[in-house]
Amino acid sequence: GSAHMATWLLAPLALLAVGAMLRGSDLGTAVRASAESAERAQMLGIPVRRLHTLIWAVAGALSFLSLFLSAGLFGLPVGGALGLTALLGGLTALVLGRDGGLAGVVVASVAVGMLAQAVTWKSSMDLLGLFEIPLSDQAVPAVLGAVIVAALVFQHRGGTRAEMDRTSTWSDSEAVRPIPRSLARLPVVRNTRALAFVAVPVGLLCLPLLLGSAANTSRAAALVGFALIGVSLVVLVGWAGQVSLGQLAFAAVGGVAGAKAILDWGFDPLLALLFAAMAGAAVAVLVGLPALRVRGLYLAVVTLAFALAAVGYFLNPTYFSWVPTGRMAERPEVLGTFGIDEPRSFYYFCVVVGLAGVAFLAKVGTSRTGRVLMAVRDNENAAAAYGVPVVRAKLLGFALSGATAAVGGCLLVLLQRGYTANLFGAFDNLVVFSAVVVGGAGSLLGGIIGAVLVQAGDWWLPGNWRLLASGAGVLAVLLVLPGGLGGALFSLRDSLLRAVAARRGVDAPGIVPERPGEDESPGMGIGIGQAPGGSDDDSHERTGSR
Repeated sequence: GSAHMATWLLAPLALLAVGAMLRGSDLGTAVRASAESAERAQMLGIPVRRLHTLIWAVAGALSFLSLFLSAGLFGLPVGGALGLTALLGGLTALVLGRDGGLAGVVVASVAVGMLAQAVTWKSSMDLLGLFEIPLSDQAVPAVLGAVIVAALVFQHRGGTRAEMDRTSTWSDSEAVRPIPRSLARLPVVRNTRALAFVAVPVGLLCLPLLLGSAANTSRAAALVGFALIGVSLVVLVGWAGQVSLGQLAFAAVGGVAGAKAILDWGFDPLLALLFAAMAGAAVAVLVGLPALRVRGLYLAVVTLAFALAAVGYFLNPTYFSWVPTGRMAERPEVLGTFGIDEPRSFYYFCVVVGLAGVAFLAKVGTSRTGRVLMAVRDNENAAAAYGVPVVRAKLLGFALSGATAAVGGCLLVLLQRGYTANLFGAFDNLVVFSAVVVGGAGSLLGGIIGAVLVQAGDWWLPGNWRLLASGAGVLAVLLVLPGGLGGALFSLRDSLLRAVAARRGVDAPGIVPERPGEDESPGMGIGIGQAPGGSDDDSHERTGSR
């Protein structure tokens, strides 16, 4: 038919045009130089930002052409998961054919398309004569995920300079500077921090009184679960430097584990949360194994495949009977004493669990473990040279993140009184990722702010105003505040601390910028304001005591 003729004509022409542009023109040479190293390309006078805009436009046109031609051949079902499945197919071809250049990617794309069609048309597959696995279009991400992992394992570890150079085009999340000790011990700073630590729990305890209805109280309890999922992504992205597009899949694992523990085994809710955390950590470590060989966008492909496969296939009771489908008549008591069946009591239970989880992660972030994770994120080779166990650090980051997300998912399942396959949508993984980026992936507070604002906006904003929480609002915030809302709050905190330091005459390294020539006197090696033979610490002590 005409759709087939259009596909045979337009697809090869588009591929030939892209190949000619990249290989046979000055523009293509500049694009490849920018991809190799944006900083070096800028030093040579190449307009990198303009080229990036052009490449985004070309990629958008090719994506539209792909779905347009597919619609003529197969039709397009309604739903956001379609775009993710198509995206996963393209990324799988990229992983398979990256060593062969553009021609290798084209050949791999044809092979991936044939494999996806075979999985869709076949109803089941006999695995080694042991048992039969059901197949459908929902199984395509699982098969593609297995292909991706196998390709990454067997491909050589080396890569392009852009992949190996940490200082190239990938920018880490903005780290939050700790308050210097010289400022932290001032009464005004100490009292303000104490007031904040008291105000947050008190505000959370009083929130149900302000919300009024039981439905809003239940939504507030759900926000605690989403906040835990948000901070779990901060651990993985902001601390460990690993890109994850499948965080809700870890939450789904925790939800299934918690529902199984309560419905089938009669576990106490606290034990169910612990079991969910262990299950989430174990699955996250398995997903994180490819991170030992790849980094950045290739790892994002693995997590995206895991998210689509887990939510749509492996954790779907339609295909696997071990996924619990029962409902709780009422939520079991905690420790056999404290009832959590009422919306307000369950909200308080979620708040206690959420505060405990955030406090634990905050302690980890300031401990040696947190510093090791961030050191591996900043420079893996340098950290290994100092004796840091890089493999263990990466897997620990995945385990912490998966356990935290699983606890959040278990709370959401407890709220719903059971697990349902549509509780954790595949497309929502991208929403969670964008929420954490908006909040600020460099701090736990940023993850909480982003997750809560995006989900609360989707629930409580009227009509089209909901786009401010997940669409246009996200782009606007990132354009104005690249560090996210959390980064803006910490910048405001630093400004206030600079004012306090200037008023009290306190030296605050990292908060107050040093003036040129202030570190040492020429030819003397003695700091300004420091007597010969004295130490910098002594000088800071005397300054801070004014």
